[in-house]
This record gives sequence, structure tokens and C-alpha cells, in this order.
Amino acid sequence: MTTSASVCSMYWQIDLGLLSFPLKQQTETVSLPGLPPLGRCDLPSFLAEPASQTAYLEAIMEKFHSLNEDDWVLCNSFEDLEIELVKSMGGKWPLVTVGPMVPSAYLDQQIDGDRAYGASLWKPKSSQCFAWLDTKPPLSVIYVSFGSMGNISAEQVEEIAWGLKASNRPFLWVVKESENKLPTEFLNSVGESGIVVSWCDQLERSDQPMNAKFVEDVWKVGVRSEKDEVGIVKREELDRCIREVMDGEKGGEIKRNANKWRELAKSAVSAGGTSDMHINEFVVKLLGGKKG
Repeated sequence: MTTSASVCSMYWQIDLGLLSFPLKQQTETVSLPGLPPLGRCDLPSFLAEPASQTAYLEAIMEKFHSLNEDDWVLCNSFEDLEIELVKSMGGKWPLVTVGPMVPSAYLDQQIDGDRAYGASLWKPKSSQCFAWLDTKPPLSVIYVSFGSMGNISAEQVEEIAWGLKASNRPFLWVVKESENKLPTEFLNSVGESGIVVSWCDQLERSDQPMNAKFVEDVWKVGVRSEKDEVGIVKREELDRCIREVMDGEKGGEIKRNANKWRELAKSAVSAGGTSDMHINEFVVKLLGGKKG
């Protein structure tokens, strides 16, 4: 599974009939074993507004229903990242963490030259992107991407554009060609302070609201931007969030926590780490028979 273990567990509990959606009230809270309390704004969009995502929700629920017959459900996560959820699922569902599944060059560096991640985000403009990034100081660039299933309105795109501009920070923005709604005035004013690249195929899932809950409240590696009364994150709010993350005491705490999780991720995939052991156990079972 490419989604987090927490999102996987939520779909699994829906399949068992332990949860039902949509929530009846905006203020209703979902309480599940191993997860922090979740409000409507924290849920994956397919659950918060299921009527608008019927086809996708049906497809994913069919997939999760079939998982009940499997001996192993491999998840791209690691135990320390979602430890309470992993504990709560023990003995109930064959969820096994084997991540993070990223090229070795970005974590343990055990495999020389291992930088490929299947469908590459940088293709076909990798040289342009890296040449530009090499001109910027470390830890200074804002990266913006909303995934292949994100649908951003023209109004929201404009607010993001001018929020990035106001932050006075270098930025790299991935925009799908089919949804390129960037204001011409903005593009003409960017110069060397930012770069916009077109989308290329990459598997991403729009469970970002739930990820945001963990990023801000559990892992403490980010801040959540607040929408206005019509559901738009205004440029001033984006500028505030960028400055909070990049500067000052809060920014320092976020960077320290990010480094902590990076080291824990590296430990998980290193020899003897939890994910490394789980993968070895899986291979042994494949060679010797079904999981006992």
C-alpha cells in the first residue's frame, strides 16, 4: 500500500462496518484505536465528501475488501512513525511496515547510485531543476506539489502564487499542464527566485488532510494553513505559514523534528531495523510457505 498505515486502517474499519460516512455534522469527531481524534477537516477527501468521489471510493473499498483474504499487507511506512496505530492493529489485520520505500541514496546510502524512484518527478526537465537548485542555499527552497489527484481552483492557484511571491523565498512549484492557471503577471515577475515545472506521472494519493493532522499535531514537522469562509487559503495565510516554518523558534523545532524522523527512517531500513526485518521475514515466508 502506498498510503499511510493510518489511512489503510481507516478504510479497513469501514470495510468491516466499524465506521460509516459521511459524518453527520461538521463538528463530529472520529475516534479510532491508535489514531488521534479526527475531525471532518482531517479526513481523506474521499471520506469527508464521499458523494463527490463515489467511483473512486467504490474502487478502493473493493480493493480493501479483498485484502481480508491476504496473509500480508505491506505498507510504505515504518513502525516508529505510526507506532500507536501499528500496536492497535496487531493480531487484527496483517499490516506490515516495510518503508520508507525511497531510493537508498536519500536514506542509508547502502546501494551506490540508487536514486531512481520509478516514475521520476523531474523528468523531462531534470537538468533544468537541478541546475537551478544548485544555485540556492541548503534548506532554503519551498517545494509545492498537490499530487496527481488534486484539483486546485484558479482562485486558489493565484493565492498560492502571490503568497509564494510575498514570502521572498526561492520556490519550486510542480503544476500539472492540464491545470496550469498561473497568472501571467506572476510568471513574468518570478525571475530566478522561483521555478515552475510541468507534471509528469507519479503515483500520489489525496489523503493529505489526514497527513496534515499527523504533520502538525503528531510528528510536529509542519503547520496547517487555515481556509477562509469560502474555502480558500489566502496569500497572507500562506506567507505566514511559510515564514513560521522557515524562520524563528518554530522553524527550528520543525527542522529538529524532521531530522529526528529522518534518522528513525534510516534506522528502520538499515540492517536489523524494523522494516529490514519485516522484508526479510516476508522473503523467508515466500520461499518457505505461507505465514504461520
